[in-house]
Amino acid sequence: MTKAGYGKLAVFMGPGNPWEIREYPIPKPEPGAILGKVTLAGLCGSDLHDWRGDRAYQGIPEGGRIQGHEWAGTIDTLGEGVTADSLGNPIKPGDRIVSNQVVGCGTCKNCLNGDPNICGIRMRAYNTPGNSPETPPHFTGTFGDYFYIRPNQLVFKVPDELTDEMIVPVNCAYGTVYQGLLKGEIKGGDSVVVMGAGGLGLAAIAFARDMGAGKIIAVDKLANRLELAKEFGADETIDASQYESAESRIERVWELTDNRGADLALELVGMSSILPECLRMTRFGGTSVEIGNVVIGRPVMIDPFDFIPERKIVGSWMYKPSVIPKILDLLVRTQNTFPWHKLVSHRFKLTDITNAFKAAEWDGRDQVAVTRACLEP
Repeated sequence: MTKAGYGKLAVFMGPGNPWEIREYPIPKPEPGAILGKVTLAGLCGSDLHDWRGDRAYQGIPEGGRIQGHEWAGTIDTLGEGVTADSLGNPIKPGDRIVSNQVVGCGTCKNCLNGDPNICGIRMRAYNTPGNSPETPPHFTGTFGDYFYIRPNQLVFKVPDELTDEMIVPVNCAYGTVYQGLLKGEIKGGDSVVVMGAGGLGLAAIAFARDMGAGKIIAVDKLANRLELAKEFGADETIDASQYESAESRIERVWELTDNRGADLALELVGMSSILPECLRMTRFGGTSVEIGNVVIGRPVMIDPFDFIPERKIVGSWMYKPSVIPKILDLLVRTQNTFPWHKLVSHRFKLTDITNAFKAAEWDGRDQVAVTRACLEP
């Protein structure tokens, strides 16, 4: 049993190592801050990258590192001066909220241009070890009982119609793919290839459908995810375990698009080798959006000639905070259209976090039952 006045926090001890469950004093929020009570925390793909050691170059503070950013929960305590969310809706303890993960410096050129997701200061800090759990307010990640929302983070009240399972991925997975579709300048009737039908891919399929996409093609090697892709709006699926070569998958996309190629392709797997494949799946003049490769140091060979027919690759990093209210509205509108409740497939207790990561790991495995895993305090 947790000591009075303390909360549990899972601490990352390095790739593949068991997580440590520790107790820290529950912080009192400073003026302008909010202390959230976590009800569910999502295991993001970036967390899995850290777990398997893909980003070991970032290092870990002595004593471990705080992890987790996707979450659903309620307001535990409001700091002085906080009476409303970022849209002016009144909030109080017990209300459900979602917070913005993207926080820029506010003063660099990109932030001043309205692009805090590519804040120059934040991006340059990408290789830093991250927060130590020993430093107050301790609960700055969502793998714990509480989550400390700093004064410069935006928060939005959650509509009553939405369940916690629907909300968990909003401030990362959903925001990231929504922004990626905007970055790819999706238009009504566009044919779209979604590489990877995990949590990001399934959301991308539903968002693209809601934005008026034409034919949507999902590519994955996991049969259960391809079945879900159809439920989320995919017209066609390509099983990468049957179409084993890049050439065969490219050829199949062209066949499915009447030999024109796709208008838009999204890379959501996080494997750099897929990027040239995405490019060649698009039509002449088409666009590939790189989202999944958040690991540094994985170069890939691309034939420059593939760009000559006015194809392009654009990067998309996280999201602009303005997309969160749009996503909340979309989820309300489509709650009976898409099976959002199926996206979170497994729930684990916070104290069982090590097994949660083992179950969610898909790299090197032919089949994985987990689509999206969540932790319960």
